[in-house]
Order: sequence, then structure tokens, then C-alpha cells
Amino acid sequence: MKYPRRHTRITYEGLSFMSVLAFIILGAIIRQVNLLMLLSGLMIAPFFFNWRISMKMLERVIGVRRLPRMIFAGSPFTVGWRLKNSRTRIPSWGLRVVDRIGRVDAKYLDRVTVLVPPIAPAAETDVGYQCLLVKRGIYQLGPAQISSAFPVGLIRSKIKLQNVETFYVAPAIGRLHRSWDQMTQSLSRGEAKKQRQQRSETGDFYALRPWVTGDNPRQVHWRSSARHGDLMVRQNEQQQDRRLVLILDLAETSQAEGDIEMTLSLMATIFKKYSVGRGQPAVGVCGDQQWVCEHLNGIALAALMEVLATIQPAESNGFHDAWESLVPASARARSVIVISTRSQEQAFAEADLPTFRGKWIDVTREDLTRYFQPPSIKPGEFLNQIAKQLENDA
Repeated sequence: MKYPRRHTRITYEGLSFMSVLAFIILGAIIRQVNLLMLLSGLMIAPFFFNWRISMKMLERVIGVRRLPRMIFAGSPFTVGWRLKNSRTRIPSWGLRVVDRIGRVDAKYLDRVTVLVPPIAPAAETDVGYQCLLVKRGIYQLGPAQISSAFPVGLIRSKIKLQNVETFYVAPAIGRLHRSWDQMTQSLSRGEAKKQRQQRSETGDFYALRPWVTGDNPRQVHWRSSARHGDLMVRQNEQQQDRRLVLILDLAETSQAEGDIEMTLSLMATIFKKYSVGRGQPAVGVCGDQQWVCEHLNGIALAALMEVLATIQPAESNGFHDAWESLVPASARARSVIVISTRSQEQAFAEADLPTFRGKWIDVTREDLTRYFQPPSIKPGEFLNQIAKQLENDA
């Protein structure tokens, strides 16, 4: 295995030490004092000793960064590092990891320094640090470096790791109120009642079954009833689908500029809730990016959060295509919820679509806090949590 190349530099402490050493050497030469010459020789030894030991501490050391699968704005997450000492006899002392993090479009990246406990020979250790990012978007980690100034800190040796990673930060996750569950349950009950009323009236014939109280008399198959001596009705294939359909319609309107981030936070909270368990909904996201999924499972959720991390409103956002894909004419009985930055009349007029009986939430007219409580965590609170955690560990 090829290990990274090691580099060395003099630390600030080493520069101070060298200035004192240069002053002593200059005085020894000018005054011709042998004792000062001997002292300067003794002071040079730590430099050579520090250089050799710090280089040895990084020999055959491997570092691998680990990130969570999904990261949300406003929620703390941990960036983990696993370091391995591949030497079989000498432990690694005084290591530290310096990582960089920031938005990909930022001019400067923030530095994070993590101290590493001693690593025994042929062993590995896990370290990490916690982050809190307040805005969604695409972020960058790296390049990182592992260094050691053991034992006296005059010279620092380091290895540079070209492990630059980009990751997506999804909108912040809040909490859904009971009114949201009440609204979705009301839609489901209404569609179930409508399907019972229309049962056996539409669809393709595929079997016969005995009469059940409540069946439509027009569905009775009289020839089969006479042959069996009992009433038989046609069983038709049901085309309606009562699964929940969630559509985000991000149209470019000046009235909704201040509501975009809260709308995306609401959608991220909804999608995360419905991505597990039964009854996985169909999802459509329309903006400067279009994303459609028939079943929002855990795998699809990761891809969807990447879209929500960077999506922006657009004038032509593909709402018509998403509607036709998720709510076809043969499945109008679905429970459909649309959260939009425009009115239903405006959207359906532009897309040339008929009206529907689902729920249309216009974020410019309806207060989203009726259904949703945005996250309340702040960077100051996060720092206080870290401080309390350090106190408890101590």
C-alpha cells in the first residue's frame, strides 16, 4: 500500500526557540565564549530529535473520514475519523487531524482541529467532531491533514489527505402538528367513502362472486345466477388508488420569496415522516429541478433530500408533467395534497388541468405554522449543549 508523503515545518514555538538559539550563537561567536558554543550545540539537538520522532509518528498511518447518510440544516451531526497505525512495534503519539468544512461556493473554508489519543501498534481509533449547519445547500469537506509535533513541539510533520468530499444539507426538520394528521385522515376517509359508493361500477370485469348486501343491482349476472341458484355479481377490477400523493409546486412568485425556506422545511419534515412504514406516498417536486417517485421509501428519501437541498423556484417548473404522472385520469380517487407558492386557479390555468378535490395549500395565503412547527435550535444553543456535554464528560 502506498502511504502519503510526509512534510515538515517549523512551528511558531520552534521559531521562537530558533531566535533564542541564533542570539546565543551570535554572542558566542562575537565574545568567543566556549560555554555558549556548547550551549548552542545542546539546543540544536532537540530540533533534530523532534524532526526524526515526529516523522516516525506519521509513518504508515491511515485516516478515513465518515459522514452520516443524511444531514439536515439546524440538526447537529458528527463527522467521524478512523485512524489506523499499521506499524507493529511503535505507537503513534501526539497526532491531530485538521479538517476543513464550508459551502462549495465559499471563498474560505472553516478549519476544525481534532486531537487524537495515542494509537497502539497495529491498532485503530475513532475520533470525530460535531457540526451544526444552519443553511441548506452543497457543502465541502477537505482537504484534510494529519500531523504530529511529538515530543517537544518545535517541528511539526504532516501528511496531506486529498480526500475532498461534497455532501448535501437538506432543509431543516421541524415537527408536524396534530392538524396535519387530522387533515390527511379526513382526505383518506373521504376518498374511501367515495370508492365504496363507486365500487363495482368501473374497471375491467375479471370474476364472479356471490351477492353482498350493498352491491349495485346492475352488476348482477343473471345467467350465472340462474345456473348457481343464487345471485352472482360481476367483480370488476378497481382502478382507484387511495395512496397519498404529495406534490411540491415551487413557482417563481414575488409574494412567496420569504416563505420558500419554511415551505421546504415543511416538505422535508413530511417526506421524512412518510418514508418509513406502510402506505408510502407518491411524491412530486417541481421547481428548477423535477423529481417524481411512486413510492417514497428510505432509499428514495436520500435522493429526494439532495433535490430539496438545492432546489429553487422556477417559472416553468414541470407541474403539469408531475401531475399527469402521479395523478392519472384512472386514479383520481387518490388523496392529493399540493403545497404551492401560488393559487390553485393560477396553477391549473397555466398547466391546463381540471380542478381536483384534494387539499391545496397556498403558502402565500395560508399560515404554514398551522400544520408545522419550525426547528428552534440556534447556533448559540448548540454551543451550550456541547459545553454541557464536555462538563459531564469531565
